[in-house]
Amino acid sequence: MVNPRLWTIYLRLCLRPESVSVVSMIAKISPMVCLLLFPLVEACSASAETSGLQCDISCEPGDVICGNFGGVKTCMGPDESGCMRWSKEQACPVGQVCETGTCICENPCEAGQSRCWQKSGEIHCVGPDESGCMLWSEEIPCPENQKCMDGMCQCEQICDEGESRCGTGGGISTCEPVGNGCMDWGEEAPCTDGMMCEAGECVCDDPCKDGDAVCAGDAELLCEGPDENGCFAWGEPKQCEEGAVCQGGSCNCEKPCKPGDTLCDPEGLLITCVSDQDLLCPVWTEGQACPEHQSCSEGSCICTTDCQQGESICGDTPNTQRDCAGPDENGCMFFGEEQACAKGLTCRPEIAYCAPETPVECFEINECDYVGQILCMTDIKYRECRKGDDGCLYLDCST
Repeated sequence: MVNPRLWTIYLRLCLRPESVSVVSMIAKISPMVCLLLFPLVEACSASAETSGLQCDISCEPGDVICGNFGGVKTCMGPDESGCMRWSKEQACPVGQVCETGTCICENPCEAGQSRCWQKSGEIHCVGPDESGCMLWSEEIPCPENQKCMDGMCQCEQICDEGESRCGTGGGISTCEPVGNGCMDWGEEAPCTDGMMCEAGECVCDDPCKDGDAVCAGDAELLCEGPDENGCFAWGEPKQCEEGAVCQGGSCNCEKPCKPGDTLCDPEGLLITCVSDQDLLCPVWTEGQACPEHQSCSEGSCICTTDCQQGESICGDTPNTQRDCAGPDENGCMFFGEEQACAKGLTCRPEIAYCAPETPVECFEINECDYVGQILCMTDIKYRECRKGDDGCLYLDCST
């Protein structure tokens, strides 16, 4: 039957050949060969063989070391093989670390210390605990309106009480308490009409100074004030009077004229310059039409037609003639009403009166007015108008 004690020692030597022995040397060459040699080892004297083996751990009972995971390991034994061994690693209490085999306080802080935790709160150094160690507490959130800075919750100094500034909307904001001893900007209050915020104060937004005047089209604007806030502003436009325009901030005569002067307007009407005590400037009257047979020229109504007695023109209606007539009550000659041309005659523009339709050179030759005209000679004899070969009109003497 296999000796359990001997097998345990031998197996350790074959699989962990750290000691200096014959078995360990064989195990370094081949662990399998080392195991196959166990029957030979077992056949030898247990006392002789065992005395030749060495323990792989060398420590004294009560020795302590730090483990790989920050805990403590203690030297224990001897075991059945007479060897010493290290115990399982024992973790140090919270807040302690292993140093030279002993759990000691880590002490990350000192009493009274505090620090910020992500700016949302603070942690304090507390203790000692039951192990005599100092530890960081859980996070203590900062009160409303406070942030953690320099290790403690405190107000962020946004502004000082009583301070004011201009807001984005053109109004004024004042620094006021918001709780927990903190100050912040209050809601923006708009400035009154005619005022604007400047350097934290509502001041006059004066677009003008007292006495200023400008033009707005044909109206004048005067700077008015001060109002209840001590501000100045442009007043309502004051339209210039008839005949005046705004120039340089005041109404002035647009087209000065001398009373009694006359002109013809673009529509051919006569206008006259007159003065009115209620108006700033003399003004032109509304246009007046000239009398019949007259037209406006260079500020006066003059006769439109300058014709002579016996003169005529062709009318607008075909085969009509207008004869020069007059003078009228204003001493003007004029062409009268249209008169239809006699039978067989046509108003000829080249001669401006009614005449036969023959060449111009026949006018002194024509004996009658139109072809077919009958002129009675006696009660039983007549002569008929015929056109000759030269185009002129002749009375036929054959009848």
